Amino acid sequence: MIHARSGWLFALALTAGCRPEPAKQPQPSVPALAAPRPKERALHHPPRLPTMQPVDDSVSVVDWHSLIPLFKDRLGEWTATAPLKGTSSAASGQDVTTVEGSWRRGKTVAHVHVSDAKYNLAIAAGFRAARVEKKEPDHWIRPLEIAGQPALAQWRNDRTGKVTVLCGPQIFLEVSAEAIDDTAGLEALAAALDPARLATLGK
Repeated sequence: MIHARSGWLFALALTAGCRPEPAKQPQPSVPALAAPRPKERALHHPPRLPTMQPVDDSVSVVDWHSLIPLFKDRLGEWTATAPLKGTSSAASGQDVTTVEGSWRRGKTVAHVHVSDAKYNLAIAAGFRAARVEKKEPDHWIRPLEIAGQPALAQWRNDRTGKVTVLCGPQIFLEVSAEAIDDTAGLEALAAALDPARLATLGK
């Protein structure tokens, strides 16, 4: 009887031109998503890259050919072992000049590297601040002046040494060697390269 009554009600609904509405199933409640706060929304965007600082166009970089007269075949007790290598280039507003050479004294060969670049101005500030004497069991660092220019001598227990001279505002002169017991010879070679003259070229 229950099934017959249900069939009769369905037929009555068709006769009336309508279909019975299906029973509504309860829908699970979904909590509304909160709108992201401004800080959260910003996390979805890629971070901004730092802006490059503009290069000071008033800073000029010396051409490497003008440095050749300073690199003589004979510099005190040191004798050149190979022709100089130099470059001057410009890329993305960064002018860079480098010169490299080697000199020998007895069994010791010293390598000389000179660099001039616009970004050296920023490096020079850190170099001046780092000129502090330091003594460790395996190495030492000693500030000094060569031809009136600020310099830094470094030596390690593996018998490697280096002398770096800041010539003027931005030209760096670096002299390094292996198998040495101190930096006296490197300091003499650096002085023979005339840092005072290099300082005038870097202005």
